[in-house]
Amino acid sequence: MQDRTALARGGAISAAGPPGFGQTVRAPRSLALTIHVGAAEVVAAFGCSRSAAYRHLRAASGRTAGTGAMLRVDLDSWETYARRIHSCRSEVASTAGTTRTSG
Repeated sequence: MQDRTALARGGAISAAGPPGFGQTVRAPRSLALTIHVGAAEVVAAFGCSRSAAYRHLRAASGRTAGTGAMLRVDLDSWETYARRIHSCRSEVASTAGTTRTSG
């Protein structure tokens, strides 16, 4: 009723209202979301083709081809796989330049 009286007298009504008026204040939430790795991330990380990326994802997930589901791997599984693959590649690279001689 006071607002109508103020308007009738030519007064102004504060549109802002009290602090926090019209705003929903929520407590901050923390969600534990699982991060997944897809083919685009594998292509960027390994510099390989998309089909090779899908082969890597299948190997990391233990799935076979043709399941029809979206092929993504959780970050922990991917990092375990990538470390294993990287160590294998490092060993191959380090022995590639050496020659064996019988002596």
